[in-house]
Amino acid sequence: MKPATRCRVFFHDPSGQAGAVIGNAGPKTNARDPKDAIMARIDHLKTEARALRAQNPHLTHSAALESVAQSHGYRDWNTASADAQRPLELGAPVAGHYLGHAFTGRLLDVQTLDASGRQRLTVQFDTPIDVVESQHFSAYRQRATATVEANGVSPARLGNGTPQMQIWRDSRRM
Repeated sequence: MKPATRCRVFFHDPSGQAGAVIGNAGPKTNARDPKDAIMARIDHLKTEARALRAQNPHLTHSAALESVAQSHGYRDWNTASADAQRPLELGAPVAGHYLGHAFTGRLLDVQTLDASGRQRLTVQFDTPIDVVESQHFSAYRQRATATVEANGVSPARLGNGTPQMQIWRDSRRM
């Protein structure tokens, strides 16, 4: 078996609107080809725009793309599209959802696991997250490691179907 190797991460916000969950939308990609991973990330943003259009039929597709870009902190769609093609470097600010809780933090480690494009990410949270739902006690985590697909969405799911982790570049803190 080949050992895990360190690499750069290529993905952007797959989450849809704040707090919403969009699964593995878009076509299957060849994880060995970075161009396919880039297209998958852009497809996620476009899928979010289509969902927005479905909720608001009066919007044009370009207006929906612009709205999606602005909801992620970008000036316009062209800026968001260009950012999706830029690799995320270790130490870069990230945001997302872990076990259903929103977070911001820094990417500490990235390992490519296999040819399927799955990666193991370690994130240091800015604010600890209480991962226990009980009112009787708490268990805070400052750091988490999870496996994600090239689009930043974990294949592991919680009992309600929510991905264990969703992660993207936090463009607002760059």
